[in-house]
Amino acid sequence: MVKNLFRNLRDNFVYLFIPMGILYLFLLAALFFFFLAFAKSAGVMLGDLATLIHLSTEQSSASVNEFLSYSFGQLNWDGSLLEILRQILDTEWLEQTLVGFFATLNASTEGFEEEFTAIVTTFAGEVKAGLSLFAVLFALGVLAASYATRYAVRRRSAKRSLHKFLLAHTVVPFVQWALLLLSFALLFFISYYTLLVTAAAIVISSAISLLCSWVIYGGGKVKLQQVINFRNILSHLAAMGILIVLNVAVFAALYYLQPLFAFLLILPIVLFSLAVADVNTDAYVLSLQPKQETACFLKTLPVAHRGLHDETKPENSLAAFKAAIEAGYAIETDVHFTKDGQIAVFHDDSLERMTGDKRELKDLTLAELKQLRLGGTEERIPSFEEFLEFVGGKVPLLIEIKEMKGVKGKEISSAMLAVMKKMNYRGEYAVQSFDPFYVKAYKKLAPEVPCGILAQAKMSEKKDKLSWKFKAYLLSRMKFNGLVEPDFISYGFWKLPQRCVTKFGGIKLAWTVRSPEDEKQARKYVDNIIFENFLAEK
Repeated sequence: MVKNLFRNLRDNFVYLFIPMGILYLFLLAALFFFFLAFAKSAGVMLGDLATLIHLSTEQSSASVNEFLSYSFGQLNWDGSLLEILRQILDTEWLEQTLVGFFATLNASTEGFEEEFTAIVTTFAGEVKAGLSLFAVLFALGVLAASYATRYAVRRRSAKRSLHKFLLAHTVVPFVQWALLLLSFALLFFISYYTLLVTAAAIVISSAISLLCSWVIYGGGKVKLQQVINFRNILSHLAAMGILIVLNVAVFAALYYLQPLFAFLLILPIVLFSLAVADVNTDAYVLSLQPKQETACFLKTLPVAHRGLHDETKPENSLAAFKAAIEAGYAIETDVHFTKDGQIAVFHDDSLERMTGDKRELKDLTLAELKQLRLGGTEERIPSFEEFLEFVGGKVPLLIEIKEMKGVKGKEISSAMLAVMKKMNYRGEYAVQSFDPFYVKAYKKLAPEVPCGILAQAKMSEKKDKLSWKFKAYLLSRMKFNGLVEPDFISYGFWKLPQRCVTKFGGIKLAWTVRSPEDEKQARKYVDNIIFENFLAEK
C-alpha cells in the first residue's frame, strides 16, 4: 500500500488543479458577494450615522460648541502645520476628542445612544450575515472540490450504484473528519489521554477507509479479514503519515517563499491528498480480487488481420474468413454502419480501394453495397449478420468498431449486440476500437465481453485533421486507459518497445505483423500478434 502511494501521487497529479480551480472560483464568488453586501451595509450605516449626528448636533449645538472649543483649545496653533499634525497624531487628542464628542451628544440629546447602538448593531448583524454567506459559499466550494477530486481520482466511480457513490464521497469522509475533530475536542476534557484518543481516532478512520473500499470493490470477491487487519491498518497509517509529512513540507516551503501562497494552496493540496489516499486504498483492495482470465485466445491464438487474405481472397471477405477458419486462426475484422442503419463488415471509410467505387460506405445502403465486388473478385461485402452466421463460433473473433462521425458508442454497441442476440451467437469474441468511448460503451452494455483499445495510429491515415493527430498522440501514450479500463490493448508493432505498453497490466497485442522476423521481434514485448501476409506460429 505504501509503495504504490508515490505512483498514485504522480499518476493523478493533474487532478490537483480540479480542487484548486473550484476552490478559487467559489472563493472569488464568496468574496465578491461579501464585499458587495459589506459596501452596501457600510454606506447605509454611514448615512444613518451622519443623519443622526447632524440632527443631534442641531439639538445640542451649545454643548457641542462648548466641547469643541475646549478640545481644539488644547492644541497649540502657533506652531507650524507639521507640529500641529504631530500634536494630533502623537498624542491621544484625536481619540479623546471623538469619545468626548459622542459623550457630549449622548448627554445632551435624548435617545442618542439607543439610536447609535441600533444603527451599529444593524450593521454588525448585516456583516455577520455576510460572513455567514461567505462561509456557506466557501464550504460549498470545499465540498464541490472534494466531490470532483474524489470522482476524478477514483475513476471507477462511474460504475458504482448511488448508495456506493454516497458512501465513498460523503459518509466515509464525514465519519473520518468527525472522529479527528472529536479527538481534538477531547483535549479539553481528558488532556492526559489526548495522544491516545487521537491515535485511536486515526486508527478507526483508517479502518473505515479500508471498509469503504471493501464494500465498493471487494464485497463478494474478497474476504473482509483480508482487508481489515492490523497489517493493513498500519500500512494505511504509514501512507497517511507520508501524506501528512508531504503536506507540511509543501506548506513550509510555500510559506517561506510567500505566506499568502501557502494559505491559498494548502487546502486544495490537502483535498487532493485525501483523494489519493482513497484511491490508494481502492487499488490495494482491487489487487486482492482473484484474477480472471480475459479471453485466453487473445494470449494464445494469433489473429488473422481481416482474415487470411491474398490476391484471390480479398480482405474482410467470406473467402478470407474461410481460409482463417481452416487454418485455425482467430479472425480480426471491422464493422461500419451503412446508410440504412445496417452493419457491414468492411475496413475503409471509402469504397474506392477495395471496390473502385469512389463513394463512402456510409452513403450506401446494405443492398447497394451488395452490388459491389471486392478486389476484382466475385466476393461481396458481408453484412455483420452474414459474417457471424458464416463463422458460427468455429474460431474466436476480434471485432474492431470503426470510428464513425456522428455515431455514438452506445448506438453502434447496441446494434451489434442486437445482431448477436438475434443470431444467438455463442462463439468467443472480443471488441476493440481506436475510439475509447466506443470501447467504454460496449464494456458497459456487455461487461462479460473483453474490450480493448487500439493505440499508436499512423498519422498518415488522417493527416489533414489536427484533432486526429492529437487523439493519436494520446492513444499512443495510452492516456485513455484510466477512463476505459481496457482488458487488452492492441499497439502498433513498429513503435515497440514502449514504456506504457510494458507497464500495462492486461493482455498486449501487436498489430500488424507482416513477417516471421517481425513476429519474433514483436513477441519480446507482447502476448500475441495480429498478422497478415504470412502464417504466424501457433
